[in-house]
Amino acid sequence: MTDIPVLPIWDPKACIPREEVLNGTLTDADLALRLNLVIEGKAKPPYDDPRTFFEATYLTKNMKEILSYIFGRISKTRPDCNPVVVLDVGFGGGKTHTLVALWYAAQYGNDPAVRKYLQGIPVPKKVKIVAISGEEYGETGLNRDNTPISTIWGDVFYQLGVYSKYKKLDINRKVPSLDDVKSALGDDPLIVMLDELPTYFNLVGNSETKMMDQAVQFIQRLVLAVSEKENATLVIALAEDAYKSEAVLIRDTLSKRMEDVNGDDNSSRKGMKPEAITAMESSQAHIKRKATNIPPAEEEDTVFILQKRLFTRINSDIAKSVANEYHTLYNSLPVPDKYKKTNYQELIEKSYPFHPELISVFYERIASLDGFNRTRGALRLLNRVVRQIWKEKESDAILIHPFHIDCATPGVTEELTIRINESKMRNAVEADIARTGGGATAQELDTEVEAQWKAPLHRRTCNTIYLYSIASGKEGSRGIGADDLITLMAVPGRADFALRVRDSVFRKLSSEFHYIDRQGTNYLFIREPNPLRIIDREAKNVTDQEATDIVRQNLESLFNPLGQPDWVHINIFPPDPSKIEDLPIIKLAILNPHLHHFLPESGDIPENIKRFVTHNDGQGKRFRKFKNDTFLLVAEQSRLATLWDIAKKLKSAKVIRSDIAKYGIPRDRKTEVEDYYSDKEKIIHDHVRSAFNKFI
Repeated sequence: MTDIPVLPIWDPKACIPREEVLNGTLTDADLALRLNLVIEGKAKPPYDDPRTFFEATYLTKNMKEILSYIFGRISKTRPDCNPVVVLDVGFGGGKTHTLVALWYAAQYGNDPAVRKYLQGIPVPKKVKIVAISGEEYGETGLNRDNTPISTIWGDVFYQLGVYSKYKKLDINRKVPSLDDVKSALGDDPLIVMLDELPTYFNLVGNSETKMMDQAVQFIQRLVLAVSEKENATLVIALAEDAYKSEAVLIRDTLSKRMEDVNGDDNSSRKGMKPEAITAMESSQAHIKRKATNIPPAEEEDTVFILQKRLFTRINSDIAKSVANEYHTLYNSLPVPDKYKKTNYQELIEKSYPFHPELISVFYERIASLDGFNRTRGALRLLNRVVRQIWKEKESDAILIHPFHIDCATPGVTEELTIRINESKMRNAVEADIARTGGGATAQELDTEVEAQWKAPLHRRTCNTIYLYSIASGKEGSRGIGADDLITLMAVPGRADFALRVRDSVFRKLSSEFHYIDRQGTNYLFIREPNPLRIIDREAKNVTDQEATDIVRQNLESLFNPLGQPDWVHINIFPPDPSKIEDLPIIKLAILNPHLHHFLPESGDIPENIKRFVTHNDGQGKRFRKFKNDTFLLVAEQSRLATLWDIAKKLKSAKVIRSDIAKYGIPRDRKTEVEDYYSDKEKIIHDHVRSAFNKFI
């Protein structure tokens, strides 16, 4: 077998994204699949047709099991199956996709074009299916084909084709009896789907408590009626997209005994009225006794869902070759052991074109954020990222790393700040990572080393730190450890990226960035500038004269620690030659660079400096008599910028340490300010010696 080359993911031989991803027409609305639009025939491609739906949808192992379980019960081939199935949705999502799969399978499951996706699933030839979605309802109900319907039981009767028989129960909002419900369900194989129940309970609970209680009673009777039919099943979908507290409450009551739910922790009930909580608990406890909980997707499914929805083709041979290269790369670097193992190599191959750590940070961290919407959020974000990668075509884009979630990409900052209720973090992003028109710290630093490094390593490092900062990990830690961060910067053919980050970028993180903090071994972004960055910010307000005074004081401590000796006169910062005595003694004048008394980079001695030796007046008209014993110590221009910067930061730290509360610095972080001040006091001596290095 010939060696397969390692290609960037944007090479057509490696991966081909879906057309709607590349041309930017894949919108949030397209990703937000809605069951009612599918049923009404108003869904957008590829969801508008059962064949294209199944072609574009990754059916997870659990989704296949759900289909097999439900159709097994209604076809009576699996009589052991419970009558109620709860789709308990975590990060993997899949709730709506599972419901749509059920809908299309029930309607078209025996069509040869659809049947190939449903191998081994026994779909009866005639299936009735009812789909109730709580988000469709208003306070007065909804309309079906111009028929006003007031209640969810009225909707069930309408979709079963028996509305006229039970119309008065709907109009008068009278809960149907158990016999009414059983009669309405009929004898055909039947699937009843209840979606967005938290949304519905929140609506009726806020408008009319009695209506909410009646809805609970109906669901309880529906559970009993379905349970008594051997060929019927009730599917209840739970998620946290709209009303998280209500969904969490339902999930808790389904998975615990009632006495556990009634404990002291009421955090999941926030936002619901007490009577709504009681009603919900009663309804869900009733359901629990006859229910089977099945999550449509697990953690390991996430990558396959993303691959299927974003790409039309992924070259498995290239994936294997890339995994081999990363395995070789990681084993050549001092990185954590997990990256060097064979099973991690296999994980890279399976995750291609995504780096496994990108999938992990989505699943373990970002998925928990309000507003992100789990898989839909990941798809929405990666849709932008893939399009940007294919636009820029960077030669080192061998995998999609966490650093590719780039805050410089249009729309990404909004996704990871405003949408997840982290508006304050936008200041951090625009100050340190990227902002329109440039000027962020990482952008400026990358410009300085662009020709040498050939990659924006400062921005990449910051992107990665930010991604790991916006949510806690499994152990509650925020940020990313230094070793993992270094590892994620390396790519095949550029192992030096890891070393540049370790040896150069890390130093900049501690000195140049305003919103990056280090806690233990972890780097993370914080919402407010850390104390050291506050010092740096205030240093910009220190005047040149104040900085000059700091340098002068330092020179005095260096040259006059025990008093001047008799045989030499030292004059620090004389404004002009007249201030240097014209006597037959050794005279040393240290010139003030703030008055442009410095040696330029060309090395030529300017006339205004020569006059300190040759003349003894400020106008340059009177020659010095004793010039052979006159010496000058002059600063080198190229080293002054660093000296002034340190002097200003030292002055700023001195002011701030005297009243840290005034600058919003917590008392427990005063030690950092003191250490910073002490450090700058020490190093300014070295920089004064380095700058004032020319004798004339």
